[in-house]
Amino acid sequence: MAISKRIYLVVGLLAMAAFVFGGCADPADDAPPADQRHVPEEAEEPEEEPEAEPEEEEARVYYQLTPRTRIGFVGSSPITGSQRGGFEVFEGTISIADGGLSTLRAEGVIDAASVQAGSETLVNALKADILDVEQYPEIRFTATNVEEDNGQYTLVGDLELHGVTREIGFPIESPSIDEDSVRMESYFSISRENWNIYYEGHGWDPPGWRGAMDDAIRPRVAIQLDLRAERIED
Repeated sequence: MAISKRIYLVVGLLAMAAFVFGGCADPADDAPPADQRHVPEEAEEPEEEPEAEPEEEEARVYYQLTPRTRIGFVGSSPITGSQRGGFEVFEGTISIADGGLSTLRAEGVIDAASVQAGSETLVNALKADILDVEQYPEIRFTATNVEEDNGQYTLVGDLELHGVTREIGFPIESPSIDEDSVRMESYFSISRENWNIYYEGHGWDPPGWRGAMDDAIRPRVAIQLDLRAERIED
């Protein structure tokens, strides 16, 4: 009986790995982790000061994401390698005050069911077992701050995924901003485990071994963004 179970497991692992992945390197190794935010130690609370008069809200220019935007990811297996995917349906806005990148704010929502990957079987597994799109139909990101360090910018915000909201911070690369459009790119990684995403092996695990396939997929996933937005007319 033990030998039979081992055979089932090995066959299942090899079948999924051969079908889903190709190559051995972990693409997330070269992507800075966006979900490992430094939390500073608590400082002593300052004495309360009289409330200042509220300042006038700075004028902001608003831009809307266009279909030319690309939201992609690269997952991988320690057995045989990586598989690219992405999302086709999304919407979002970016706003900037006085043309300054440090003032950037953004909101976006992704239709989780619009996920695409290398095969229909993989897409079905992503929808049913990994993202669980019926229970969690949307992925949301709300930018709250932009950090600047020696000319390098990090966009900080809350990522709501799979029913969990966590703060992340990812680099803004190749920013281009003018009156009519915004474009920026980013490459970073997150761990699916931080959003309670585990692969239950629907259709792949042998009887009695449901969930064993999770070890065949690396926790960290590389995210590739090419964000393009056009100004919303007043």
